[in-house]
Amino acid sequence: MRVPGHTPGVCDNLISSLDIGPTLFTLANLPGFHGMQGVDASQLLDSPGACFSEELLVEEDPFSDLLGIGQPLRMRTLKTPMPG
Repeated sequence: MRVPGHTPGVCDNLISSLDIGPTLFTLANLPGFHGMQGVDASQLLDSPGACFSEELLVEEDPFSDLLGIGQPLRMRTLKTPMPG
């Protein structure tokens, strides 16, 4: 991750694409808006090892029948860290 005013680095935290909007708004000193989804992840710029999120929900709703089963495939995946 590279942002002006912060040291470039790598972060192994789970971050959703929904978190990009609130994070950019914070970095630009702009207020969010009602109904905006996601969480500001800018804290990770200064503390890449900080615990941000322990789970991530991935949803996919394609419009076409990719598998040829007669309807689009709807998928939900919950990503959590491996124990240990």
